[in-house]
Amino acid sequence: MLEKNVFTFSRHLEEMNLKNTADAFKREFISKPSDAYELGKYNILKHLQKELNKCTGTNTSVDYSPTSARKKMKQEDPIFTNLLSKIAKRQKELKEEKKEEKKNDEKSINKNSNLYLHLSSQIQKQYENTIKEKMKKNRLLQEGGGSLLKMGDSQDIDERDDGYGSGEDLPMFGSAIMNTNKKKKEDNLLNNNILTSEGDDYNNNNKNNSKVLLNNSFGDTNNNIQIDINNDSSLNDNNNKNKNKKNEDNNFNILNEDEIKNNYNNEKNTIEEYQDDDDPGYDLYECDIEYFRDTCQKLSEDNDFPHRGVYKSKYRNYKQVKIPFIKPEKKIENAKIKLITYTPGEGYKLNNNPNQDEIWKHSKLSRQLNFPKSKSNDENYYPVYYNGQFIDSYSLKVVVDRERTGFEESKDFKIVINNLIAGRYQILGYLGNAAFSKAVKCLDTKDNIKVCLKIIENNKNYFDQSLDEIKVLNFVNSNGDPDKLNFLKAIDFFYYKEHLIIVTELLNDNLYDFYDYLLKNKIDDYFTLNRIQTIAKQVLVSLKYLHSLHLIHCDLKPENILLKSITNAEVKVIDFGSSNFVYDSSSSYIQSRSYRAPEVIMGCNYDYKIDIWSLGCILAELYSKTVLFQSDSVHSLLARVIGIIGPIPEWMYEKGTNSNGMFCQEKLLFMEAEAANDTNPNISTTSAGKKKMHVIVPKRTLIKNRLHCDDKPFIEFLRYLLKIDPNERPTAEEALNHSWFKVQY
Repeated sequence: MLEKNVFTFSRHLEEMNLKNTADAFKREFISKPSDAYELGKYNILKHLQKELNKCTGTNTSVDYSPTSARKKMKQEDPIFTNLLSKIAKRQKELKEEKKEEKKNDEKSINKNSNLYLHLSSQIQKQYENTIKEKMKKNRLLQEGGGSLLKMGDSQDIDERDDGYGSGEDLPMFGSAIMNTNKKKKEDNLLNNNILTSEGDDYNNNNKNNSKVLLNNSFGDTNNNIQIDINNDSSLNDNNNKNKNKKNEDNNFNILNEDEIKNNYNNEKNTIEEYQDDDDPGYDLYECDIEYFRDTCQKLSEDNDFPHRGVYKSKYRNYKQVKIPFIKPEKKIENAKIKLITYTPGEGYKLNNNPNQDEIWKHSKLSRQLNFPKSKSNDENYYPVYYNGQFIDSYSLKVVVDRERTGFEESKDFKIVINNLIAGRYQILGYLGNAAFSKAVKCLDTKDNIKVCLKIIENNKNYFDQSLDEIKVLNFVNSNGDPDKLNFLKAIDFFYYKEHLIIVTELLNDNLYDFYDYLLKNKIDDYFTLNRIQTIAKQVLVSLKYLHSLHLIHCDLKPENILLKSITNAEVKVIDFGSSNFVYDSSSSYIQSRSYRAPEVIMGCNYDYKIDIWSLGCILAELYSKTVLFQSDSVHSLLARVIGIIGPIPEWMYEKGTNSNGMFCQEKLLFMEAEAANDTNPNISTTSAGKKKMHVIVPKRTLIKNRLHCDDKPFIEFLRYLLKIDPNERPTAEEALNHSWFKVQY
């Protein structure tokens, strides 16, 4: 009878979500020998009475002893039955109390854990519609475990990034913020139903909309957030055991490349976790920094990490691809390079006729390329080779009012229709502005052609960067035909009224403005797969040419691809202000964020293939009219990449200089929570001097689901371009040979 009662009670404990306690009772009973039977019964009764005291709020002791138990061992003792019936009755009363709490505006304030919920009015409405589902799906406080705060991202994300890192460091605010005091393990046993809400009001109404912050709270008037993860020794023991199983000698049981290809890309094995097209693509959890490790371990167990975040690749690093230099159709004779030498006692000397073959051995570029000649008065001096540098020059024409001195009245360049710029270019209209320039449509009154003038802002850094753009434009225009190779044709450049101005051919709208116009006017039939295929081929031809000059564009996005002909979907690549040579020093501060390649974000070596990644993002965006990797930080960007594309190869974690500051040991993304700011002083992620951490769990989905596209050749082409491992990503030439370009639409 004793054995029956013990296991009956264990079943009740499991129904009360106290499985660990139930298992402990079973082990205690089974381990007792027959001569200590009554002692085991006595210990279990003490546990029973303790639980009953917690239910009833009393402090009653057990009226039972090992001595009396020995006499009643073979009899059916009613003590168990009475205690079990009282606990079952109290358990039923607790369920009724919880139902009443749900009906009370769905606040469900858990008094025993001092839990408060703060929701914005928009999220509250959605929360009411999904409360039952969330209760089942998101139980964050487990028996003896830690309390986790699950937060949805309620802000309107600026899904496009016009500058490098624009809005990069914006704080992330949760739609549900919980305030709970640290409790002992015993207080959590019967109070484990914690409400949580995901942020579903993830809107992208327009490109420059303001952030939606939490401005409507209820329950607790104290705005200081206190979120603790209970420091339970049993949980830590379990976590350590699991950690030892998964991480022997710091080496996880990581899936290999073949398993990833067979599992992750298999549509049947991929769970669709996005709720809709406005889903942020990840779940956000917040915890105190002292419980960060426990939080990561718990979330990794619940969400199949690190398997979902990393895989073993056959590669151990990334070796830059070698692309042969192009042979220009029109070869010009380059100026002879002079040599500067230094001799102690004699100083520097200029050698006008050094051995050209010996000098060109030091060049990283090819001798067969064209290098634009200088038009300055010193054109007979440059280029020269000195101390490992090939020093050259070009002339900057300065247009001035010769009868006036002094500074301009304003640093802003005024645009007035029909005015002349530099006494030559008549302003016909305003085309738009970028991060550090504005563009105007003009008539060249000398040659009677319409041109575009790019007017650089009066800023030293912008000026210097634009000088680089002029150098690159001269270089690319000297080695290829802009019309055949689909890049911008440069005409002239000069300095006027404290502004650097670049004159180029006049083109139509950029791809972003054009599809935005189509959306606003409800025109859905322009960016068909046929036209997207045409655009992709032209951009790849342009990239193939740029890469053959050992140049990386570094800022490919819809704004930097302009339509030359709307009817024929002819395009050209523009804006070489961020372009650099492949051998230049690496930086993680290139490419607009939504089009930034994973290797750039993680601080790995990179080359031309970052442009291929950007193109894959652009083509997906043209089809869906939505940014594929919407993000408000590089962390959320990588979360969407992992959720949509798949795990990251192990070598990128090892070689990436930024990976340790972005990924925890379980390959979950994390970052330090931001403190209260001026835009919303009521929201604070720090309290009592404790740092808070955000842990990000990516949601799983497929590219075809995000694009709502069933065209397999197109989806396969996108997957080809969007390989996370740059070793597997194609070059521009390889992409041009993909079978998708043979498909006729």
